[in-house]
Amino acid sequence: MWKTKQLPKFKKQLDSLIKEHRKMEDEPLHLAMVYNPVDKGDAGEIYLLEVIGGHELHSLSPDPDLYFSTYRSTPDYDIGFKFPLHLILTNEFELQMAIEDSWPRAEEMVAAIKNESFHVLFKDEIGEEILAKLKESKSRKSMVAHG
Repeated sequence: MWKTKQLPKFKKQLDSLIKEHRKMEDEPLHLAMVYNPVDKGDAGEIYLLEVIGGHELHSLSPDPDLYFSTYRSTPDYDIGFKFPLHLILTNEFELQMAIEDSWPRAEEMVAAIKNESFHVLFKDEIGEEILAKLKESKSRKSMVAHG
């Protein structure tokens, strides 16, 4: 299973990153989870979802997809991971809209959860509710993966 094979390779660095993000009082972290997209196989890349609160609780991406950035180590700057890190940063409102409207990255997350290719690194009470919504969601990708 992905979470037991891949996670030990980068859990220490992820825990450190999450610890730093939890210190941000103006954008409290509600949920942090890593997942492996169903259609990516076991590529060794890291997909990290962070759901935050704060002043922009109802902001939406102008594109019909969740915002993400990819970080890679370079010879001049080591990010602490041997693999590329794809950080998906969102808020509860935007994630709910993304799920309802089947945005690609939301579909990717829901499918990964259905296939048990995820691991929760942190959740508070709000994060627990968000995770429950993700688990209850239906994904076209997970339906295709399961026939």
